[in-house]
Amino acid sequence: MSSNKPNPLPLGDVLRDLAVLRASDVDLSDGMSFPDAESSNSANEADGTRKSVQQSYQFGREAREALKVHQRGDLDKEGAKLDALRSQLEELRDGARNENTKRSVV
Repeated sequence: MSSNKPNPLPLGDVLRDLAVLRASDVDLSDGMSFPDAESSNSANEADGTRKSVQQSYQFGREAREALKVHQRGDLDKEGAKLDALRSQLEELRDGARNENTKRSVV
C-alpha cells in the first residue's frame, strides 16, 4: 500500500464548508432523523404510508379507466350528441326570437 494517498477530507476544505454552513444559518438537525423520534412516529408513518399507497392505487385505477374511455371514443360520441342538442336549441331560440319580432311588428 502506498503512503502517498491524498487526504479525502482536507482540513482546510472541511473548515471552509463548516464556516459556510454556519454563516448560512442551516440547521443540520432538520435533515436528520433520530431513533427516539422515529419510534414515537412509526404508527403515524405506517398509517400515512397505507393511505398514500391506497391513494396511489386509486389514481392508477382512475387513470386506466380514463384511458379506456378515451380509447373507446365515448367522449367523442357524447360530444357529438351535445353539439347536435346545442344546434337544436339554438334553432329553437332563433325561431322564438323571430316569432317575437313578428309579433312586435304587428
